[in-house]
Amino acid sequence: MALSYETFMKHAAKVVANETAAMRLRPQISGIYHQADGSAIVTDAHRLYVARGIHERHDEVILSPAGKRIDGTYPDVKRVIPSGNPKQAVSLHLDECLHVAETVQTLGDLYDIDATVEFKDNEIRYQSDEVKYRHTVPVEFEIRTCLRSSYLVDALKLMKAAGCHDIKLSFYGSNRPVISEFNNLTILISPIRTY
Repeated sequence: MALSYETFMKHAAKVVANETAAMRLRPQISGIYHQADGSAIVTDAHRLYVARGIHERHDEVILSPAGKRIDGTYPDVKRVIPSGNPKQAVSLHLDECLHVAETVQTLGDLYDIDATVEFKDNEIRYQSDEVKYRHTVPVEFEIRTCLRSSYLVDALKLMKAAGCHDIKLSFYGSNRPVISEFNNLTILISPIRTY
């Protein structure tokens, strides 16, 4: 099942809803870039969604979620998408991964912090001074990576809306974006640097 334009736009609106510093510097990324080839792209400089063949426009335009035209040039997002083979690619059940990410997000909300999901060893985990949460998975993560839980939840909900049941996560390095692809959809999430 290919992702519909309406579903993509609903999820894209969430990406541009929270203004980031990058959006203030580049107001073009406060909209969704529609390419002439039918692709739509949205980013907030921390995450990127690309849906191919999703609309029937024949021009290139940046539109707000409400459909208002935004002037300017959209940034070249191709350069942030890692090329070559990932250092590790793992498959996980989407519903299980979504449950873990939502649990971590809820824990962060309880303590009023921006929680991160950590992929390490054979666990997806969250740890703070107040609480620890660990979920064992049937894979061994070779690269320790931390992602903002809210970004992961949003991405997984989009993948689920696209009909995905098993999610493939491609890891390119601890400080490189994590990529997930399904049918006509590519999602990139930048990691949180931790020391």
